Amino acid sequence: MNVPSQSFPRSEGVLTCQGVSLEQVLAQAGAQTPAYVYDLDGIAAAARSLSSEIGAAGLCAYAVKANGAGAIVRHILAEGCGIEAVSGGELRQV
Repeated sequence: MNVPSQSFPRSEGVLTCQGVSLEQVLAQAGAQTPAYVYDLDGIAAAARSLSSEIGAAGLCAYAVKANGAGAIVRHILAEGCGIEAVSGGELRQV
């Protein structure tokens, strides 16, 4: 499994996200696998970095079609990025 070490480092052999073991996240949520776990701070940092690199030359835009989860889109927008949506349905997700 190829897991980005910055967002999901191992602590004592256990995958974690923001200092919490993924096993604990699943147990608290009562979730069965598969489950989606996002590092919103990591997503925001990546969006901030991309937006900064592009600067005034253009707009860093996130394709809502890739993942329209509201929390993800809100974090990306908060970092100065825009969105790219091709349908009314995608716009309603934001």
